[in-house]
Amino acid sequence: MNTQTRDAEFGFKRTEGNLYNIIDEVGAKMQEDLDEFLNARACNRTSRLEEVVFPVNMMVGELASAFTRAGYPIGRNQLFQKLREDGFLIDYGISRNLPTKRSRDAKLITVKETPIETYCGTKIQYTPLITPIGQMFFYYLYVRKNH
Repeated sequence: MNTQTRDAEFGFKRTEGNLYNIIDEVGAKMQEDLDEFLNARACNRTSRLEEVVFPVNMMVGELASAFTRAGYPIGRNQLFQKLREDGFLIDYGISRNLPTKRSRDAKLITVKETPIETYCGTKIQYTPLITPIGQMFFYYLYVRKNH
């Protein structure tokens, strides 16, 4: 079974090669934003990127709020849906909303594991977190492309 067939079967919209091409393409344009960000920091100005990108991992809902402040109105659930449609999060089964291997390899999304004690034993809760690299990537992919 080839990659495209397997991805279509499990609900991914992009093939492996296409997703990596998008990551490379956006990565080059992110460098321009990073240069602007660093120049603004050197001159004690704030850049538009600084309103969105934070130096720590953040939850998807927080990223949605930052996008809304940057002029791209989107809610948490809508951002989750968009990330699933674009193949960055798994959209089926028990692993729903966890990052795909491709988005983990690109260091866009990580997972925080939290043990929860219940009367039946210990359960582990998984929370997807957007890394600073991922914040810049999704900022360019969604916010900058729509302005």
